Amino acid sequence: MAENRLKDLRKTTGKSQKDFFNEIIKDELNLGVTLRTYQNWEKPENEIKSKPANSLADYFKVPISYLLGYDDNLTVGDAMKILEAVSAGTIPPDDKIAKELLAKQKETAKRSQEIAQQAYEKYKDYDLVSNIKVFALLLENCDNIYTDITRYVSPRLVKNELTETEIKSLNTFTNLLEEYSKVFKDTADSFNKRLNTDTPTDND
Repeated sequence: MAENRLKDLRKTTGKSQKDFFNEIIKDELNLGVTLRTYQNWEKPENEIKSKPANSLADYFKVPISYLLGYDDNLTVGDAMKILEAVSAGTIPPDDKIAKELLAKQKETAKRSQEIAQQAYEKYKDYDLVSNIKVFALLLENCDNIYTDITRYVSPRLVKNELTETEIKSLNTFTNLLEEYSKVFKDTADSFNKRLNTDTPTDND
């Protein structure tokens, strides 16, 4: 979690907390807050709201993101929080760090669209119906192999007759089942969701 730098920035002015409040917060910036509120702002873990954060960042001549505790060494979580703060209006989109993040986000979105379009073009003549039939036949064959494996393994597990090599292979097998069962289910759920909401078009 980012920690605001207000206290550190205030110290660079050489003013005490009380003097900075009276001379800058109260008189120069006219932020209309009490000393207690300002003291809470100086606690690094506390959030400073949008309007005072803007005024303070302008006063110290630093980006708002820097005042709020962010820098160039951002974690993924930090980046998400900055983008959320931009959406909420806490950090302006022209803030230095926010601007860089927004540019990267835009570039990523553009690249994703390009990749999606390339994939679309690559498979535009793809024979879906035939390939699903092939896939179904492969699955049927896999089902037969799966049945043979379970019939071989089950009694030998009970009797503890599997060799060390067989146990290693069985571990690989169970890992594959877990991995691909989830992949297949997620894909099926995704397709079914779209199929249940979209109206088919007559493209035959």
